[in-house]
Amino acid sequence: MNRKILLATIVLLIATLAVAGCVNGEGPGDIEVPGEYDKEFEGEVGEYTVTQYLVDTEDAEAVTEELQEAAEDAGWEVMAEWEVTVPGYDIGVGLERDNEFMGIHSTVQNGQTLATVITGPLEENDVNNDNDVNNDNDNDQPPTQDVDGEDLEDVPRYPGAVLTYHWTGEWTVNDEEYLAADLDYLAEEDAETISDWYEGELPDYGWDIQTTVSENGEYFIYAVDEPIELGITITPSDEYEGYSEIDIKYGDV
Repeated sequence: MNRKILLATIVLLIATLAVAGCVNGEGPGDIEVPGEYDKEFEGEVGEYTVTQYLVDTEDAEAVTEELQEAAEDAGWEVMAEWEVTVPGYDIGVGLERDNEFMGIHSTVQNGQTLATVITGPLEENDVNNDNDVNNDNDNDQPPTQDVDGEDLEDVPRYPGAVLTYHWTGEWTVNDEEYLAADLDYLAEEDAETISDWYEGELPDYGWDIQTTVSENGEYFIYAVDEPIELGITITPSDEYEGYSEIDIKYGDV
């Protein structure tokens, strides 16, 4: 799983969580969580496990480092680190162990630090029953046919883009059902042009764009249409020159 997929996954999963009542339990991924960390939430999102802790400090960076050290002691190895400008999503680290990944994120809320730990499969294609079709192309040619699955009604497809991955489903926390979706497209266009297009189109579909991030030729858009939240990541394709990959993650609270 590359840095783009990891960051977008963690940002959207954090955005779609509602903090539940305080409970106790062991740390995820075999890590030893400090005793002063109060577990606030634990739930399943597809094949992801999400755990949140409240810590009585405003030093979010120290909390991330403490959890990272605990993870490394349990055999996890760092695969990505970042600081992003998305409001509320300040510091994060991604780790891997035995074909699984762990994402750790900390942010300050009301004088305390909320730490989120997400664990799940390392490979994107192993996360959720993705659908494939035989495009009858050589391996070095881009796909020309959609995989099985429909577009989201309130998220437009970039003109000419091909649907390459599709998953939709529901997840349940405290007997409440939540909608989730993950769609990937491939388009013969540069990432900046696609990002500009989505920034122009999304408001017409009722989305309120909260944040846009551009870093090293990659683009991320975070938008809300209460109670639904949307994350779109656009990156140059590593496989097909002149193409860009569009990763759409969609959920509600």
